[in-house]
Amino acid sequence: MSPKNRILWIRTIRWFNDYMQRIVWIVGIISLLSIITSMSNPLGYDETDDREKGIRSNMIIFTDHGTGCQYLGRAFGGLTPRLDIEGKPICQSQFQ
Repeated sequence: MSPKNRILWIRTIRWFNDYMQRIVWIVGIISLLSIITSMSNPLGYDETDDREKGIRSNMIIFTDHGTGCQYLGRAFGGLTPRLDIEGKPICQSQFQ
């Protein structure tokens, strides 16, 4: 192997090593952020779930910021107004 090719080979190996180190750091940071995010909502429970029985509703609460009214939705579609015990839509009083 000529000295010129050897230098080129060493530079290529160093570049690849630096590239892989960056990828490892990026994957590590993304993993850490994912863990921190999942800890903010333990086991994915929210106020529509029954924590005592361990039952999840798989519902998401959406709020219309124009009206303040809340809606229940699912991850893959469907949306319905969230109603109180009297059957009236739950809306923040500042919008009514």
